[in-house]
Amino acid sequence: MDLRQLRDYFIFNEGWRPTRYLDTRGIPTVGVGFNLNRSDAPALLASVGADYNSVRGGTEALTPTQMISLLNNDIQQGISTCQALFPGFDGMDNTRQIILVDLATNMGRGTLSEFENMIDAVNNGDWPTAASELQNSHWFN
Repeated sequence: MDLRQLRDYFIFNEGWRPTRYLDTRGIPTVGVGFNLNRSDAPALLASVGADYNSVRGGTEALTPTQMISLLNNDIQQGISTCQALFPGFDGMDNTRQIILVDLATNMGRGTLSEFENMIDAVNNGDWPTAASELQNSHWFN
C-alpha cells in the first residue's frame, strides 16, 4: 500500500486544519478529520504533546508534525480493521485499499463490521455489489 498516497487522499478529503472546527455534522474536529468527541482523543492528543482541553477550546493549534502523527495513527487503525474484516486486503490494488481504509477510519470497526453484505461482497471480489450495498445505506446519505 502506498501510504503517502493514502495520506494525501485523507488530506484532500478531510482538509488540513490545525485549529478546532466543526465538521459537516457539527462534531468538533481538528487536524485531518480528527474527531475530538472520540473516547481516545484526550490520550492521543497527549501522546503528540497537545492539551486536549486547549485544542478542543480552540486556543491551541496543532503543529504539522502533530497532525501527521494523529493521521498516521488513524490510518494504522484503519489498516488493521481492514486486515481483520477483509482477509484478502493486503493483496488488493492500492485504490481499493485506500477506499476501504477510508471507510474503516471514518466509520470505525464497529460500524463497518455491521455492513455484512458489503463485507461479504468485498471478500468475494464482487465490487459492484459492495458499492451497491454502501450506496443503499444510511451512511451513504
